[in-house]
Amino acid sequence: MLTILLCAKASLPGGGAAGAGGSVVAFKPREWRGARGGGKDELNATAMAAELGSDPAGTVTAIYVTSDGGGDLAMLYDLVAALPPHVRVVDANALAGLAMEKMHATAPSA
Repeated sequence: MLTILLCAKASLPGGGAAGAGGSVVAFKPREWRGARGGGKDELNATAMAAELGSDPAGTVTAIYVTSDGGGDLAMLYDLVAALPPHVRVVDANALAGLAMEKMHATAPSA
């Protein structure tokens, strides 16, 4: 399962989520400027869906959408419709929680 958060003109508060014991997960969002073309940040919805679908299973990522390259709400709906079935779209709280779970699952035992 690949989990993504679609952030339109927003970022996660504080850049991540604080967990028990002061654990922090910070996100470096994948910027998506829209479909005007010309660079890796300017893909159409189908190309962005294919990129996200090719990420390894268990990947937790965020997308930061900007309008300066043509990004708009219709483009987000097109992206969600084009995502492969193994990709799940969640809100910021769920994304941070999943990232914390993954971090704790891969942390070495004390």
